Amino acid sequence: MNETTPITVGSIFRMSWGYDQTNVNFFQAIAMTPAGVKVKEIGSRAVEGSGCGMSQSVVAVKDSFLPSSQWADQSAGTFRRVSNGRFTFKSHYSVSLWDGKPTYQSWYA
Repeated sequence: MNETTPITVGSIFRMSWGYDQTNVNFFQAIAMTPAGVKVKEIGSRAVEGSGCGMSQSVVAVKDSFLPSSQWADQSAGTFRRVSNGRFTFKSHYSVSLWDGKPTYQSWYA
């Protein structure tokens, strides 16, 4: 991690992915090391009035750690090497520092 990256304990990251639908996951930094960050997945909530059919906007809910996650070890956190505010899961799911703005998500019936 370089010194210009504004990542601290409590920073929130966003992952948006999918094909027929757009899935959104949020992660919170729980510990920092000189080489990277440990993250745990956190929950999200819908932005009131943003729903339309099978889509809505969501925002992260800080400190709402999920009891389990397919992406991160929820007991100890998952260590990630960060570059320019980004990291990956399973080599192709890109995760970036969240800007705090609502994020679009959708689902398929």
